[in-house]
Amino acid sequence: MVETIFAEVELKVPIEQIWKAQVADGPNCMPKIFPAFIESIETLEGDGAVPYARYVKEHVDVLNDETYIFSYTVIEGGGLGEIFDYYKATISFKPGADENTTIGRWSLDYSLIDERPGLPAQLKRRNVDVFKTVEAYLLSGASAQTEKKLHHI
Repeated sequence: MVETIFAEVELKVPIEQIWKAQVADGPNCMPKIFPAFIESIETLEGDGAVPYARYVKEHVDVLNDETYIFSYTVIEGGGLGEIFDYYKATISFKPGADENTTIGRWSLDYSLIDERPGLPAQLKRRNVDVFKTVEAYLLSGASAQTEKKLHHI
């Protein structure tokens, strides 16, 4: 049986910045933001951190730079076949109260192989932590420093 959970959080960064760091330029930004967890992100084909695997292969279902929606289905690794029968996540952003705030939303449609009490709450917390860590990275100015260094190479 497929179940759904979601989390929503207010972020104190403009929508374009959070979208770029977490999704549009995620393959470059996310390994810098989470070096202990993400070694690399590689797009194998198409346009394109699960806590239970060293390797995850995802199918990008939706990647829309205009509506700020990114949706993917895990097709290999990431606990698929061990913890999950099915795992489809959606990350979306919408404007907040002003131009410097954004509402980040994460949702997960999933089916577990066996019952794991507390896992849904743990997944929600971890994904809110991802949003907040990316926000902190952007607010620290680290992204601007990284971009400056890259332009000097």
